[in-house]
Amino acid sequence: MRRTTVSASLQRSEAGGFTLIELLVVIAIIAILAGLILPVLSKAKGKGHAIKCMNNGRQLTLAWLGYATDHEDVLVGNPGWVGGAMSWAAHPDNIDILKLTDIAQSALAPHLGSAGVYKCPADKLTAPNGERVRSFAMNAALGGKADVTQNQQPDRDFINATKLGELLTPPPTDVFVVVDEHPDSINDATFHVIPGLSLANAKWRDLPASYHYGGGANFSYADGHSEIKIWRDGRTKQAMKRSYKWWVGGNDTTHFQVPASVDYQWISDRMPYKTK
Repeated sequence: MRRTTVSASLQRSEAGGFTLIELLVVIAIIAILAGLILPVLSKAKGKGHAIKCMNNGRQLTLAWLGYATDHEDVLVGNPGWVGGAMSWAAHPDNIDILKLTDIAQSALAPHLGSAGVYKCPADKLTAPNGERVRSFAMNAALGGKADVTQNQQPDRDFINATKLGELLTPPPTDVFVVVDEHPDSINDATFHVIPGLSLANAKWRDLPASYHYGGGANFSYADGHSEIKIWRDGRTKQAMKRSYKWWVGGNDTTHFQVPASVDYQWISDRMPYKTK
């Protein structure tokens, strides 16, 4: 009987088969390797998205600078720098790439080679009629009308800059031009910050995105460089709910209250102002 068992085992080995234990060991090894490799691949993919997003933001800012150069230092209108508004309804603007490249509707279009630069590659969200074409919004204080009337900092007068030469404090290296906006906050192409509030009264009007490195947004600055800002306040990293009005920031009266938010202070410090 024993001789027969050994013979059968040898026959299986010679035939190239596996025992059940051997198969389980192989499966376990594959599972361990997958557990080691997948996080690395995911991290590498995230880094790739961040690099591409920073490059897109930089191209938009260089186009913004090019526009000012061509128009005697005057900043592009905001809104007006790009056409279309993002929505969670089946609105045609959500998927209208042509509007982004139409010089009659998007003032920066002549300075850009592709509509893809308006999109963060980490933003894969779709509306009912397809994938939305824009993730970026522009600082309302640059060519627009940020609410500077609520300032509570006695040493600063926050301004709405209309010319590039007005960006003196902080310098262009520290004034942000475009930012990833939260997918539930983004609508028009203007990103509104109410600058100068005390930390006790800090609030978001528009909310930045949290696409990168476990909770960060891409900012591109008036000197042409980009960086990923990692949020430190958990309230800044809001989950996406596919609704514009779910968060208090959608309320134009109360907004999204975030007392003591270091993230609000950080972005407020990167708005243009004059020192008193």
